[in-house]
Amino acid sequence: LSTRVLDSLGNYQYSYTPIQDSVNQEGNVQESGGVGTWVFSGAIEIDKNIFFGVTLDVIGGTYFYDRTFTEKNSKSKYNTPFYDIVWRKDKSKRDSLVLVYNSFHEFTFVNSTKDELNGIQLTLGFLYFNEMFRVGLTTKAPTTITVKESFREEGESIVTQGVVKQHYIDKYDESLEYGVSTPWILGVGVSAIPFVGLLISADIEYTDWAQMKWTDNKEYEKSNTDFKKLLRATTN
Repeated sequence: LSTRVLDSLGNYQYSYTPIQDSVNQEGNVQESGGVGTWVFSGAIEIDKNIFFGVTLDVIGGTYFYDRTFTEKNSKSKYNTPFYDIVWRKDKSKRDSLVLVYNSFHEFTFVNSTKDELNGIQLTLGFLYFNEMFRVGLTTKAPTTITVKESFREEGESIVTQGVVKQHYIDKYDESLEYGVSTPWILGVGVSAIPFVGLLISADIEYTDWAQMKWTDNKEYEKSNTDFKKLLRATTN
């Protein structure tokens, strides 16, 4: 556990924790959430045996992550005074040793994440058929997913200083928003019935994953060139 020691006392140097072993550690992780899709579809016969269809998927969901970590001085190893150097704010000079604790009791670290997802996907379809064969074409427009994320970290140390039990708490909260856009997906399918009782079919789907990109976040968008370097087109 690397941490900033006693920032409230003016120690602005990053330091290691003296709590290295012989503690009782326990962790708990909880995850939950889900993604749902509302599907709106329609089709029309634009000529004899020729059909055109549209499907709109409205995507929504949430994701929750919560992790709690604790360690306790269950073996009473850290019941002797511990001193640390306190640095001045400008870091140019250090003061004398300062008592950090007479005894250490417990440390707790919590981090949690909440994501809200929203997006849409549009699919266009074309179909022609007769008694002998049929041909289908599909085009999936880029799916745009927007994510609103909130993130929290909180640490608490419980120690005895002098004869008083002290609680040192530090918190960090952040929220951000970003989007992900998937590439176009093109598909073709054909089937034929040369005679009753036999159906022959085949289909092919093309996706250029290099067209994937971050959206709605200037910092993330700087990495869009990585998609072009690391990903490539696939054919299924």
